[in-house]
Formats: sequence, structure tokens, C-alpha cells
Amino acid sequence: MDLNLYKQTRGRRKEFRVKFQLAQRIAFIDGLGFGAFKEIVGGWRFEHFEVFVTHLPSDHHGPPADFVLWIHPTEIGIPEDFWNTRLRRIAAADFYLRRFLSKLGEQPAGCRGSGIGGLIDTDRPGQTVEERNACCFDGDAIELRLKVGLPSAGMIILGDQLAGVFNLLEETVGATFLPEKTALDALNTHLQTVERQEHLRAALRERQLIAFVGNGSVLPRAGGRSDKPLHAEHLRSFESPEHLALEFELPGLGIVKGLGIPQGVTVVTGGPYHGKSTLLSAIEEGIKNHIPGDGRELLVSDPCAIRTEAEEGRIIQQVDLSPFLHNLPSHVDLFQFNSEYASGSTSQAANIIEALNAGVRLLLIDEDRAATNLMFADEGMRELLKSDELTLTSYLERARELFDHAGVSSIIVAGSSSRYFSIADYVLKMEDYQCLDVTREARQIAEKWHPVIPTPPEPLRLSRRIPLEPEVDLYRKRRYVDCHTDLRGFVTLEGHELDLSRLPCVKQPGHLTAAALAAAHLMKESMDGTISVCEMLDALETELDQTGLLLLDPFRKHFLSRPTRFQICAAINRLRVLKFEHVE
Repeated sequence: MDLNLYKQTRGRRKEFRVKFQLAQRIAFIDGLGFGAFKEIVGGWRFEHFEVFVTHLPSDHHGPPADFVLWIHPTEIGIPEDFWNTRLRRIAAADFYLRRFLSKLGEQPAGCRGSGIGGLIDTDRPGQTVEERNACCFDGDAIELRLKVGLPSAGMIILGDQLAGVFNLLEETVGATFLPEKTALDALNTHLQTVERQEHLRAALRERQLIAFVGNGSVLPRAGGRSDKPLHAEHLRSFESPEHLALEFELPGLGIVKGLGIPQGVTVVTGGPYHGKSTLLSAIEEGIKNHIPGDGRELLVSDPCAIRTEAEEGRIIQQVDLSPFLHNLPSHVDLFQFNSEYASGSTSQAANIIEALNAGVRLLLIDEDRAATNLMFADEGMRELLKSDELTLTSYLERARELFDHAGVSSIIVAGSSSRYFSIADYVLKMEDYQCLDVTREARQIAEKWHPVIPTPPEPLRLSRRIPLEPEVDLYRKRRYVDCHTDLRGFVTLEGHELDLSRLPCVKQPGHLTAAALAAAHLMKESMDGTISVCEMLDALETELDQTGLLLLDPFRKHFLSRPTRFQICAAINRLRVLKFEHVE
């Protein structure tokens, strides 16, 4: 549905037809062919909401129809205090989306007729509170988008079943949005939980921290495809080492205590299955807010944090890898490095450089997923190859310099090598999910085994990455681009495939679709050969804050979740139709 049509329709609410007229239409089309469903297209007014029916399939084998519901919180009695700020509007929309799904229950395909008849579904959120277009505030209304399978027996319309769909929607909307005391109490808890996390996150930079993990947090997840907390009798909740424990005062909760991880270089070590990677994953997820009961409500990290890892096989396009690569054959341009199928080390080096170009402040690295030769080269290998034959400057040599000269912190999980002890500000040991401060012991070990602190062969030089003006118009004079994301994480954008399957911290296709659409939007609006990736991402985030996800999908074709700047950056860097240059 066109944004302009949506605005016009919302502005003429009196022109919505009433429920009685809908019942007449349904009775009229009962038993007719599938094409008669067009009689229900348009706006219909119910007691507590309006619904706009659009995008009907051509037959019963097609996709579900699109329904847009508008609920006016003021009219049904939801106090304005619950949605009077941007953060509260996002959190309230998240709450009502979850509540609607809970009240709706399971509505499987085929429960009313053949094919997908009777299916009622929408975007299903995970454990995080994010901006989504499945349920959001727009002006003075809550917009709820649904996918509805139109009831039919083959190509014959089932009128009674269709009436049952609308009756179910009416009952579910009333149960979801009518402001009962229990519902408002739950909404208030939801809002306060989110606001506390934002309060904590805002305080990080004031205290020169990159992350905070509150005592009592439950970090392990259930596993598989589930991001829900793991509940087990032997499971330990998180407790901070006393030496690193900090206190914060949170509104409505009082004093909370937990681990404050300072800016700089931090190493997390420990044996297998003791929780070191679990801690890193939790910090990675700390850029987002979590729902009450998730276990990570008091865990936050710098919003400009990203996990980088080896991504063998990815495409690299004109990336300046000179901070990590040197002494390559003369035909290889390190300042405009290209590869159709990158190795583990070059792919991770490119991921790091691209993150730096996008404004990263915290790099998270787990050695289990990293390229070993990029992490460090031991003394034996250095002796064999000699300094003039080494082609990689390891992250071990750059990590300290990245913080001292570029302000980029690192948290590194290391379970097999003590080399990073020599450059670490703090070393944490995870032992049976208990966090211990072993910095003093680690420094003694470093002085014994690695007395020479590694230094890079050349000083760090970071350039600005600038996309050149695209030669391809993805929009082709239209107001939208075709975009499809499969379950593997591959996105097809106007016929151009982007492999986003291995991006970190991605749980839902809505992030990938939104990242690809954001890349297309930037190609159209911002890429003129003068603006850096970081600058255009800053401007886009401001525009998204003001306009919302309708900026990326004005016709409401997709379920989207707000992408991070690094997901958008990854989509830009994997579009083969783009070219880049690096300038000092």
C-alpha cells in the first residue's frame, strides 16, 4: 500500500465502511469465485479499530492477503504517558505485538478452508525490544500489520469462515489493547525495563566503560534456534569480581551492582564450556534492549560494538587492507584490495577495516571463529619466515594501537594462547560460569613467556571509505525495489545477490531485508563519490529516527526490523554493482 494512500485514508476516517456493511459484502460473495474477494478491499471500521484490506492474492495458491489494523490509543483509553517519547512508542509497540500474538494463539494454515485459508500471522519478535514495522506508532495511531490467508475451498469463497476471521480479529484486538489494569501494569513493567537499559547504556561513556553486566544476569541461552534463557538446576547466575564491580542507580530499581568493563583491551579466557564465549555473545547482544524475564535486562554494551570473525569465501571490493597486509606480490593492490573468494585472514581483516570505516568503538573477537594467522604469529613461525617475509600484521600487534590512537576497544576470547596477556588492560577468567579477575597472574605469565610486547611494523593509518556514484539504478524510476530474503540469509535485491548469511548478531530475516533496502536507499540518495560510509550511515540513522522504517519500505511489502549501522555497511560492501575508493 502506498504511503500517500495510507495517509489520505487515515485522514478520511469517516469514509471507512462499517462492520454491518462488511457483513453484507461477505454474505454477497459467499460461494463465489476467488476473484470476488476484491469486494472486501478497502477500509472497514470496527468498534475499537479500523482495518484496511489490500494486496489480495490472485488465487488460493498465492501468498496471504495484507491487512493493516489501526488502533487509536487515546480513543480506547490508553494513557498518553505510556507512549509520549520515541523510546516508549517503540517499547509499547513491541509489548502490544507480543500481547496480540499471545491472545491470538496458534492459527495454522488451512484451519479455515484449503491451502493457507484462515492463517493469521505477523512478525514474531525474539527476546529483544526493537523498532519493527509489524507494529509501530504512526502519528496518533498504533499500526498493526497482519498476513491473512483468505478462507476458500479451492477457488470457492467460504463466507462463514471469512466472517469468523474478522470476528476473531475483533475479539483479539479488544483483548490486546483495551486498557485493563493488569495489561497496563504489564506495559508499565515493559517500559521501565527498556528505559533502565537505555539509562545504563547512556552512562557507559560517562564512566569510560564499554560494557556492564549486572549481577544476577542469566547469560546462557536455551540453544538451537531459541534465544530464550537456559533454565537448569546447576546454572549459575553472573556475579562480578569484587575488584571490577561498579554500582549504578536506576530509576524505580535503586542501586544495581555488576561488572563494568573499562575501555581498552580486555581478554576473556577459560576452559571449554565454562562460559567465555557465552559472555562475549551476551556482550554482543548488549547493544539491544531485552524483554522482562530474559535474564539480560541489566546487561548493556556500547551501541557501536560488533563481533568480527573470519568469513572465508566472501567478496571483498576495494578495501584498504594495508593496516594488516604487506609484502604481497607486486600485482596485488593492498590499498584497493579485491577478492571474489577471500581467505579466512583477508576476510576477517576486511571485516575489521569495514567496521572501522563505519564508526565502530568496540570490536569483539572469539578465537574459535577467527583466522589464526591474523590473530598472531608465534616466535617459531617468525624465525622461519623472517620479518621481511611476513605478509600479515597480526591483530595482536594492532589491538593496543587501535585503542591508543583510534579509541577502538577490544574484547578478545582466548583459550589457547597467552600472547594477548601482554597487551591486555584486564584479563577475566570464566570458571564454571563464574567470572574471576586474573589480571595480575596473567601479567606475570606474560612477563615470563612474552617479555617483548609486539609492535606493528608501521604505524596505523586509517583512510575514509567512499562509495562511488553507482552506475546501476536499482529503483529504475520506481518508488520501490524488489527484495527477497531466504532462510539461509541470502538476499536478492533487484536480481543482485548479497550473501549476508554469516553476519553476527542476526536473528531474523527482517534485519537482513532492512539492511539491503537501506543500502538501496543510500545508493539512490547519498552515493555521489564525496560522502564516506560513516557519514552516510550517521545521516541515515538520523533519518530513520525521524521517519521510521516506512523510509525503507513505503509500500509495506516486508516485515522489517531496524538494522544496525554495521548490518547496513555489510550490505553495501557486498553489493557487486558498487565501487569504492579510500582517501586519507
